[in-house]
Amino acid sequence: MYHHRLKGISSGLLALLAAVASHAALEWPMMALTIKADPKLPTAEAVYPFKNSGSEQVVIKRVTTSCDCTKATLAKEYYGPGEAGELKVVFTLGAHTGRQDKDITVTMLDETGKPTVLHLTVNIPESPVRLSAASIVWSKGDPATEKTVDVILTDPTHTRLENLQCADTRLAVSLVPGKGPGNYTFILKPTTTDALMQAMVRLQATVNGQPRVYLVQAQVR
Repeated sequence: MYHHRLKGISSGLLALLAAVASHAALEWPMMALTIKADPKLPTAEAVYPFKNSGSEQVVIKRVTTSCDCTKATLAKEYYGPGEAGELKVVFTLGAHTGRQDKDITVTMLDETGKPTVLHLTVNIPESPVRLSAASIVWSKGDPATEKTVDVILTDPTHTRLENLQCADTRLAVSLVPGKGPGNYTFILKPTTTDALMQAMVRLQATVNGQPRVYLVQAQVR
């Protein structure tokens, strides 16, 4: 009788395991990717292939990234048993240089466990446009003095600055040539520091015929 009971338990356990195994699941052959970006291009791309290894349809509920500079897209949300797909990730270089580590989180509609976290490492050689600062700050109530950001074109032969813009009318911006070829300075001056402000300054450039945008944040805090 004990033998029959054990056999029954084993059969039930095998059935449970089979049910779990047949459940919809995505397999990711590559959970982490490392790519080298071309600093002359505005973006770098990576592709994560996957496959539904289960016997049921899977539904990808959402895909999120750890940074606004990283965008992830899918061709669709539903994948049948045995169906393969790709998650395309586009990283915008902006003013980033060096090693950049980003996470992409994939959440399934019926997932009871933890979401899948993919990792992307982007290695960016020195940018063709180098900024001396990524953020400029005034303290609230201080004099509304001019502040500057130095701009160096590391490859001036193939790089051209187009314009400097700020949508916030409380901040005046201008771009002036610096000393030597490929050197510039842009000047920032708030109309007042009596109120809090957070503005984004956009420096538009063309690198090897490709448009690039470099951002500097200006704040009164």
